[in-house]
Amino acid sequence: MSLLQNLKQLRPLLVFEQVKARRQHRLLSGLGVVGVMTGLCLVGIYLRVSKAPGQKAAWFESILRDYVNGVNFSIITLGASLLIILPMMLGVFTASSLAGELQAGQIRIMALRPVSKWAIFLSKYLSMCGYCFSLLLGMMLFSYAVGSLVFGPSGDIFVWDPGVVGSHKTEFFLKEPVAWQRFGLMYFLSFFTLCSLAAYFLMFAALLKKTAPAIAVPMGLYLACHIVGAMPIMDRLNAYLPTKYLFIGKYTMAPNMDWSLVMHDGTFLVGFTLAYLVIGGIAFCNSDL
Repeated sequence: MSLLQNLKQLRPLLVFEQVKARRQHRLLSGLGVVGVMTGLCLVGIYLRVSKAPGQKAAWFESILRDYVNGVNFSIITLGASLLIILPMMLGVFTASSLAGELQAGQIRIMALRPVSKWAIFLSKYLSMCGYCFSLLLGMMLFSYAVGSLVFGPSGDIFVWDPGVVGSHKTEFFLKEPVAWQRFGLMYFLSFFTLCSLAAYFLMFAALLKKTAPAIAVPMGLYLACHIVGAMPIMDRLNAYLPTKYLFIGKYTMAPNMDWSLVMHDGTFLVGFTLAYLVIGGIAFCNSDL
């Protein structure tokens, strides 16, 4: 079947995927978790800035009182969610979308129609990319609204990056116009991070074909890569781990953003994503539905 025919088949399949997603309340579930994370971040920061600071950390609380607002509160919420929470939700829903339907025999019914397996596989991926976009948009709007109501809408911001996702540990100030740019870029680049993770989880769902292993195995490998990559003794291995290039949004958390590093890691990210899709698509197309 030609590429043009596959593309023509995608539209009705995508509509079908969106209908299933609404019936399964995927977005509502994801936004519920986003709401919980936003609430936890709000309580944590509010307690930090509202109580009398201790002598050792007085400077930090003093800065937070003056420089926390809706912009960097939303960035903090995204950063707190991007490492574990969002990938975990994405892994669960991606595995249930493909491996769950393979296990239940639902895809066998879909394959009886005049559609190619590649079109079915790509519709699953594009549907999850749409889910990632909706989830990030909901987080951005909700966390910014909450942060604006409590701390103020905007202003200069203080950035403290602990280096959790491989960036350098930094503490610096950003003027309001630059802060808005970094805010938008952080969410924009995080979208590509989640799309790559969607391809990663979809590949394992096509390979393993069972819901529980399709969640546990890739999530375990994902966490293992993070743990190993953070160990100084494993620094030579870190360059070959896919997680090294995953969080391209980390470069927004630098005083002067280096676009050459963004393009370098982005190129590897696209390469890994395409590899996941090719491997997953071949495994799915050669599987016995």
